[in-house]
Amino acid sequence: MYRCTSFFLVLLFLWQFIGYGYNFSLPLLQAGTIAENEITINTPRYYFNSIPAFLSDVKEVPQYESMIFVGDVLLARNVEFLMRSKSVKYPFSGIYLPEFGISPAIIGNFEAAVPKEHVPTPVGSINFSVPAESIDYLSKAGFSHMSLANNHTFDYGEEGLVHTTAALSNQLVPFGHPNRTKIDSTNIIEVSNQRIALIGINALSKIDTDDLKEQLSEASTVSDYQVVFIHWGEEYALRHNDAQTTLAKTLVTFGADLIIGHHPHVVQGVDLIEGVPVFYSLGNYIFDQYFSRDVQEGLVLSAYFDEVMKINLIPVTSKRSISQPTLMQSEEHSKFLAQLAKKSHPELSDSISQGYITTDVEIATFDKVAIMLDINKYVQ
Repeated sequence: MYRCTSFFLVLLFLWQFIGYGYNFSLPLLQAGTIAENEITINTPRYYFNSIPAFLSDVKEVPQYESMIFVGDVLLARNVEFLMRSKSVKYPFSGIYLPEFGISPAIIGNFEAAVPKEHVPTPVGSINFSVPAESIDYLSKAGFSHMSLANNHTFDYGEEGLVHTTAALSNQLVPFGHPNRTKIDSTNIIEVSNQRIALIGINALSKIDTDDLKEQLSEASTVSDYQVVFIHWGEEYALRHNDAQTTLAKTLVTFGADLIIGHHPHVVQGVDLIEGVPVFYSLGNYIFDQYFSRDVQEGLVLSAYFDEVMKINLIPVTSKRSISQPTLMQSEEHSKFLAQLAKKSHPELSDSISQGYITTDVEIATFDKVAIMLDINKYVQ
């Protein structure tokens, strides 16, 4: 079906090109490099948002040199109290995430809603309300993208989700939906001249496998890598369950190149499925859970994309400064990585112990589409 559609569109494109001459009025996407923290414009490129509409749906996308991923981020309940009593910058003052990547896109799971009328979340409540002004400090802390594909963005219903999306959209890029795939679930960004499809999925909600397959299939036609950022698993379970493994295998079959999980509030092991790294859970990043060491530890990933994926593992803790993540000290850092290696795939054990993963992955289908369309002919 898609091949036929693409072939028809290519013929239509060539017919228009031959019949009317080269008269592209499509906007150019400027590829940038980073020099002294400023973007220097280099080579212009075309970007096609989706193959079925590539003749008309072209838009600019953000450009970065790396990506940083964290787990659950909560700015409600006791975190809000600390922000009001200490400083609005308090949760972000222990670590400045942009220092761990080169011009990074920074992605987290936004574990709350931003309702139109904010009321501070009472102790013990799990209907999380975040004041809109807190979003400003997410942005100042370097965050660029926030997933809404989780079980809390509906805490204030559909209206709350609409307001949450609008509040985040002022300064960040929200992606994903709490109970649907395909709708606002995929965001395309460019990282070191590689197109990355960032796909948010809430697996705690019912997933239509056909929709999931279609979503990843479409993403693969316009990106070099497909990164799935997924809400799943069992809370506080230190090891992933069979359902996570089964779904991970399905996602890999459908085209995922990297899978990163959240929701359990603790760090789980790292798997390797047909060469694809699966981080079952990054644990908490900013949260107000203090009842065990495990919920006060998290894993930050700093990822680079080229012919290979290179992922640095950065363990963090908030037990010394409540709800304020900081880097683990040397001995604690080594112990954490050694324990993570023991519960991860054997082939990854040595590299995890050393704090990184490097893996070859097959480049997705965008290059094939580019060759078919011979896009480079039209790049000035």
